[in-house]
Amino acid sequence: MRKMKSISINISDSMYKKFRDVLKQKDIGIEKGILEAINEFISKESEYKSDPFFKMGSSGESGVRDISKKHDLYLYEQ
Repeated sequence: MRKMKSISINISDSMYKKFRDVLKQKDIGIEKGILEAINEFISKESEYKSDPFFKMGSSGESGVRDISKKHDLYLYEQ
């Protein structure tokens, strides 16, 4: 059995109502909705950290003259 952690958060009434309304439309309970939101956040952060654009070092001179036209090629090897 997986070890679980219990958390408690405080959010505004308006945020809670908006979240609850979205979950009602999807026919999802609060707990499942929160878990899905956390998983989506983790997934997006993982994508962000593995994106070559955000892995680049500090800005400066690259010596490449056509970078404005071919940035995707240089970043993503496309």
